[in-house]
Amino acid sequence: MRLTRRALVTTAATVLGLGGLVACGSSSNSTGGGAGGTLTLITSTAPSSINPLLVGYGNSATQTVDLAYSSFFDWLGGDRFEPVLATGYKFIGSGNKEIRITLRKGLKFSDGAALNAQAEKTFLEYFMDAKAQGSETVKRLVKSISTPNETTVDIKFTQPYPDAPLLFSDGGAWGSPISPKALSGDTDQLGYHTYGAGAYELDSTVSGSTYTYVPNPNYYDTSAQHWDKVVVKVIANTDSALQTVKGTAHSVMQGTWKQKSQASSASLTETTSGAQLTYMLMLTDRAGKVTPALGDVKVRQALNYAVDRSAIADLVNGTANEQIVAKGTAGYYSDPIYSQDAAKAKELLTEAGYPDGFSFKLLVPGYEPTLVSAAQVLADDLAKANITMKIVTAPTFQQFLQQQSSMKYSADFEQWESTTMFSAAQQLIEPNGYVNKAHDSDADLNKQIAKASVLTGSAATNAWQDFSQLVSEKAWFVPLASTDQVFYSNDVTVPVNGLYPNPVTMS
Repeated sequence: MRLTRRALVTTAATVLGLGGLVACGSSSNSTGGGAGGTLTLITSTAPSSINPLLVGYGNSATQTVDLAYSSFFDWLGGDRFEPVLATGYKFIGSGNKEIRITLRKGLKFSDGAALNAQAEKTFLEYFMDAKAQGSETVKRLVKSISTPNETTVDIKFTQPYPDAPLLFSDGGAWGSPISPKALSGDTDQLGYHTYGAGAYELDSTVSGSTYTYVPNPNYYDTSAQHWDKVVVKVIANTDSALQTVKGTAHSVMQGTWKQKSQASSASLTETTSGAQLTYMLMLTDRAGKVTPALGDVKVRQALNYAVDRSAIADLVNGTANEQIVAKGTAGYYSDPIYSQDAAKAKELLTEAGYPDGFSFKLLVPGYEPTLVSAAQVLADDLAKANITMKIVTAPTFQQFLQQQSSMKYSADFEQWESTTMFSAAQQLIEPNGYVNKAHDSDADLNKQIAKASVLTGSAATNAWQDFSQLVSEKAWFVPLASTDQVFYSNDVTVPVNGLYPNPVTMS
């Protein structure tokens, strides 16, 4: 699932909580008027594809998708949404198993095709069979799609799905449809041209280097098109990127906290996102097939006791965290279960039959220097508890994915983009979850997910807290710290509510 992309700009729209109708206060997502000129977005990596179903994760991915493929709703964090291409949603009946989306009238894709209920139905049906990231999830979750009229889409799910609005927001991929004209033709063109209903459309590319967008003449809200041109430029070195932003008017980059003083000296503006990025060890060998010791819950708990989360938090400029979502997420419990205690870790290892400790291999993205540094700190921590962690680095994103899928490693080190507790459960815990590569299943966890998924309000929050505690006790992961993202800009307003800012909202 494509995670958090969009942030909110100025509008008087009324936003109600999850499960209620999102009311629209105006037909515009902007205060009106465009700044003109060129907005330059600096990113460290090129998107893996222009095709929104193959684009992957990260800032470059979200930028290119946001520009050309608007979503039905803006996700504002938590259970708050604002209408964009849709005017509202509501759950039908009880149990969170059916949702109704109401679209704006008269919408068009950049190629002139009508964006109506049937177009969304066509997109979702294509998505199911596209063999793209998230296709299996769509196929597994959708029971039926109906279109009572041109602006109404009803989706029935095979199970309770309280996060359904998130799927149709910029926090998901279901509400950023592709033109039916494009889907009926040569779909390879999706990797070279854009066919969305976003504020901009792709004009030209230098693959892997520069992506240039111009206003989409069919966009429903011309006042939201602030720029005459938007250029996404790939600069791998963050110091070079900072120098580019310094010398380029109307430019933005995602930076690091280590660049804070340099950015300040250059009079650049600093903007931070909410703390939604969690560093964690994904213990993918919970059955102990590669490393038998990890099949024992006491061993996995020992890992959680052995690590110094505060040291990792200092390294990433974040806060220590032992949960799979960041603090502030509904369902986050308040009293930590773990604290660094090497003696306790050794005690648990002895009880599990490993008095002399054990060893395992950790796969780390070598192209993420912060993760490499953090892994070295963790290795030192674990050594104090007689646990040897051998670090293996993957030099590129594609190699990391390939090695991760091989299941030859007992764990991998990732930055998890958390949205809601239900979303985390769907992707990390459930047997068919996208991140649950081994398809591990736990009856207790599955039962608690089923219980929490049909509840609303405080009852749901309490049930998800119980779930989060259970996840920590089962020790499927070693969460370490949560942090926000930092962006540096030159003469650009960068509003952020989610993990990444939406370039359409920049002015």
